Amino acid sequence: MRHLHRRTGILLSALLLIGGVAGCADADAGDAPKPSTPRTAPNESAPPTSQTPDVEPARGAAVEIPVLKLRVTEDLRWLPFSTRLTASATAVLDDGYPASVTASELQSVQNDLDAYARAFIEVSTYDPRPTRLENRAIDGAEAWVAEAVGAELRSYWVGGIHGDRQWSVQIETPVSLADAEATQLRERILASIEFTGAPSA
Repeated sequence: MRHLHRRTGILLSALLLIGGVAGCADADAGDAPKPSTPRTAPNESAPPTSQTPDVEPARGAAVEIPVLKLRVTEDLRWLPFSTRLTASATAVLDDGYPASVTASELQSVQNDLDAYARAFIEVSTYDPRPTRLENRAIDGAEAWVAEAVGAELRSYWVGGIHGDRQWSVQIETPVSLADAEATQLRERILASIEFTGAPSA
């Protein structure tokens, strides 16, 4: 559980910083650093891709923030945790490492998806720094995607702008979990996401 508390603190700090950085991202977009191994250039909008086919959405307990609701998988015992800015759930796997999902939102300070993604990566304190991946569709809306694989944990983020809110969902799994199992868990959770607030303009 020590991994969860450390990562949760880092995530909250990064989200608070994004509000300030993203506000000036449009003006500084030409000078923004590029991720080290991007699949798409950070100053270009990547076309959304379809969600993984034939994945049954997770049907476990709900994790909710005002802008969206998602569900965790039914096969693990998930423990919920909420703060003013986030809602999350964690399950400890057989090897003692946690799998976790965290949904967060902030008041939008701008409406540019790529600027939001660049700001998120720029202020991230994760080691290694997250790599920007191709955008994808989440509940019919375009979202940015980033990933980081460390010595113990694999982190995957999606984020977007919905109405007047910036949102993100982070899913972490231990690297000891087989890739196929980690992908299945992640995709089932992502497939369960439903927006509950006002739609994007």
